[in-house]
Amino acid sequence: MEMTVVLLILAISAAAVTLRIQGPLHNAQMGDVVERVAEFDLLTRTFARENDQPVWVCVDLNKNQLRRSRREEDQYKECGRAMTLPEGFSLSRLMLSQKEYDHGEITIRYSRRGLGPSYVLRLTGPGEREQWVLMTGVGGQLVQIENEEEARNILEATKRRPDAG
Repeated sequence: MEMTVVLLILAISAAAVTLRIQGPLHNAQMGDVVERVAEFDLLTRTFARENDQPVWVCVDLNKNQLRRSRREEDQYKECGRAMTLPEGFSLSRLMLSQKEYDHGEITIRYSRRGLGPSYVLRLTGPGEREQWVLMTGVGGQLVQIENEEEARNILEATKRRPDAG
């Protein structure tokens, strides 16, 4: 009987510890995914500048994947490796200044100088974690934002700027 009580206490303690470290672990994993998205964007911009040609990024919301391609003659050829989000994470929304998407493949064009439109991605992960990230078109900076309303406000402001686009 005493042994059963000891095992029960150990099991409860182990469950409590697991639950306690799960939140910070999910936060760290989300941070890693955000960094990978920023790195993919930076490499795309660098590729466009170094090769002096436009590059297209396909955001595949169905496959949770980012791919880049360039145009050769009359067809698009993938260049570099695709970035697939780890299991348990998804690209659940893409917002551009003109339109929003929650499924499908969306293509974003980067100029030969590595410039592209500003866009917002909503990443979702384990534990119902959600992270909104803004990729600025001109500077290529990744900015983590709080929520959908803030994302809409930022994109609306880029639409009103005369030099936007």
